[in-house]
Amino acid sequence: MTGNSAPLIEQLDIALGNKDFPASLHKWGRQLVSHLRKPVQVAVVGLPNSGKSALINMMLGQHVIPRLEGVSVVEVAGGADLRTMFETEDGSITWHSGLLMDLQVPAGTIRARQELPDLGLSDQNFVEINLPGDFDYQKLVVNRVTKWADIVLWCSENFDSTEQRLWMDVPEETKDHSCLVLTKADQQLMRGVLSNRISALEDFVTKEFLGLYPIATIQAMAARNSSNEFNAQQWKSSGGKELFECVMRQIQSGRTADLDQVQNLLNYLPPEITTPGRNTAAAVSSIAKDDPEQQVNPEKTKDFRSLGADAQNDQLLDEASKFLQFCADDMFKKLTHSDEMDPDQVLDQCVRTANALADLLEDVNPGNSSVKEVQDDVLETSELMMLLKLEKGEEAAVDAVTLLLQMKKEISAHSEPKVENYA
Repeated sequence: MTGNSAPLIEQLDIALGNKDFPASLHKWGRQLVSHLRKPVQVAVVGLPNSGKSALINMMLGQHVIPRLEGVSVVEVAGGADLRTMFETEDGSITWHSGLLMDLQVPAGTIRARQELPDLGLSDQNFVEINLPGDFDYQKLVVNRVTKWADIVLWCSENFDSTEQRLWMDVPEETKDHSCLVLTKADQQLMRGVLSNRISALEDFVTKEFLGLYPIATIQAMAARNSSNEFNAQQWKSSGGKELFECVMRQIQSGRTADLDQVQNLLNYLPPEITTPGRNTAAAVSSIAKDDPEQQVNPEKTKDFRSLGADAQNDQLLDEASKFLQFCADDMFKKLTHSDEMDPDQVLDQCVRTANALADLLEDVNPGNSSVKEVQDDVLETSELMMLLKLEKGEEAAVDAVTLLLQMKKEISAHSEPKVENYA
């Protein structure tokens, strides 16, 4: 958890302890706090001898963990002190000072954990998961891993049909944040097989992973070795730079999305809940903090098209932004004043809102690049809303409202705020 996010999380945590916190939003709030206080879990998964340990060392820029035969799970996490934990088959746990690679691994160890006080591990852990045994056991392990992993890096030299079958049933939300890493790419290149393997996997990866990354791990490690001068060209040509930056983007974007949800939740709670000691009688609800005359009534969406035909693009986008804000305000107001969340009602309203916005922007000056970009985003949002409606449930409803607010933010970025009122 970064220093910038801590105050926001603490504010929500305090608000959750308020007796007036809406019951319908309490579960969501608790999930956000719990998730943000835990590091992002990056699972490095693969069959034995697929280069998992070397990949983690590459990501850290330092040789931290050795290849451990027979140890199913190896974690690398941040900690106050440099220490290592071993867990054996009988459930006993022992802690030792120092690096894992410098210690004698006890017989029967099934899990090891390396804690480090630096190397930028405050926001993420790396967890190596070995897949020994037969297919059924491997499938069981993969299913368990995808229940807690935020990002999966699947290491393989060829990702054959057996591995593809293991991956097929992974949840879509996990696939969206996971990468296939073809290890030992330099050796495969020398044997003349790398190009054909990449081509053969292209269609599968397009559907099942965020991306495919061939990595020459030894070269990448040499480029980042702290004892040598950093070799930027080698770091790039090895494939390490591209994968590293992809993983860091996924970590950052996930954190940002969660923090946006925290901020959105705090924004739509009455100030007497989010501000300890505030005079309730003097408090003004943040839901109604904007001048009602400046808000756009959704009943007037039929007038937007005629406005768009004559008004400047930035005025139209400003009205679209106000419309989305009004709809989000209205949904949060209903949620905060009811004991039970009706996810179907929220999802229906989100779908109607997205469709109304798509109708509004459908024929508006398609030659303008800013408007065209917003039109494409709105159409994509409408499609995502329909998928969320099919998923149903509280989590889908919360995601839908958050998606509308993100759309509002993107629209606002394409227009200057206006003081005129077109209601």
